Amino acid sequence: MISVVSSDDLLIKSIQKHLPDNEVVRAKTIESVNHQNTKTLVVTDEFLHHNDFIDYDFSMYEYVFYVMQNEVIDVLESSIKGLCDGYNIHYISSRFTNEQVAEQIKHAITPSEKKKKNIFSFFSTVSNVGSTSTTFSTAFSVSENTDAKVAVLILNAWDSGADYIDYKATYLDQVKDSILSSRYDDNEEFESLFQEVKKDSLYVMLGNRNTKLERLYTKEEIERVITRAEEVFDIVIIDGGCHYDNANIIQTLYSSDYHFLVLNQQEKLKRKWEEVYQNILQPLGFQKEQFLLVLNRFHNNPNMPTIKDLRNQYGMNVLTAIEESPNGYLSEFNKKSLYQFDDMPYREAVNVIGRTIAASAGFEFKDGSRRRKFFSL
Repeated sequence: MISVVSSDDLLIKSIQKHLPDNEVVRAKTIESVNHQNTKTLVVTDEFLHHNDFIDYDFSMYEYVFYVMQNEVIDVLESSIKGLCDGYNIHYISSRFTNEQVAEQIKHAITPSEKKKKNIFSFFSTVSNVGSTSTTFSTAFSVSENTDAKVAVLILNAWDSGADYIDYKATYLDQVKDSILSSRYDDNEEFESLFQEVKKDSLYVMLGNRNTKLERLYTKEEIERVITRAEEVFDIVIIDGGCHYDNANIIQTLYSSDYHFLVLNQQEKLKRKWEEVYQNILQPLGFQKEQFLLVLNRFHNNPNMPTIKDLRNQYGMNVLTAIEESPNGYLSEFNKKSLYQFDDMPYREAVNVIGRTIAASAGFEFKDGSRRRKFFSL
């Protein structure tokens, strides 16, 4: 039996939907829980303050989940997760939707078979490092070298990503008010939001252009966009940006099967990364092993950190190092991806990411960049 101490009817319904083989009951307080029959306890911060953990014996339950519903500052969230770890309680952040809370509970108590991985995200810790350009280049790499139907989502709330494509389709801010409606249950209707770069191969939807909406997207809206893209396309490649004060990047990271952290050799990026990881990502349950480093605009300079140096400093594996392309300005001026220029070292470095994505999603990577011309936007 799963006992839920919460006043949120939607949360309880989500748990019932995701765990139909379990009896899910509501309890008004922790004291009123049927301890003898309850295997799993779910309690929200509305009914239990984190400072009161010490007053309860949680050892009688096989699983305990502490669900935050009130947003707290990052440093406090990290502290609360530490308390949960000490009491063997599963911490679930307020940044997650009720559906995602239920999914986390289900995954913890009934691990399922591994699903095919087809959502891949790029993000960084400061702006202008190249997460958007690398997202576009990787999408071209995968599209050019596989038979997959690839979607690019620019979910950076602070940048539409319009620098690398002559865009004529729908922007994220244009669907904000309607994305949760049943209108986009139709696959063709949803696909029509994207610009078709190449039929059955590459599709793009650019992000937010409205500065008033930068922090106003809800976690449900972003989850809906990602989920529908996953259902319609074979591979979804997302640019989450570098700002962690909005639902866009948090939902992007949570929904992704692979996370590519785009960095360069700047010293300040290490400090920013540690701040983001310790205060935001770690409390959300992420581990450093879940991220792969993509070193962008890399310089082989004896006075700058080497690949080995950066791997050791960040404590993460480096997937690829992309040397700075001489076509950066031309790329933005011509609204073309850097992958479309005749720069074989750049394309080969990006293809390392492309092969990783193709293999994870179950597609053969043809590696035909030396034989074929690239289609243009």
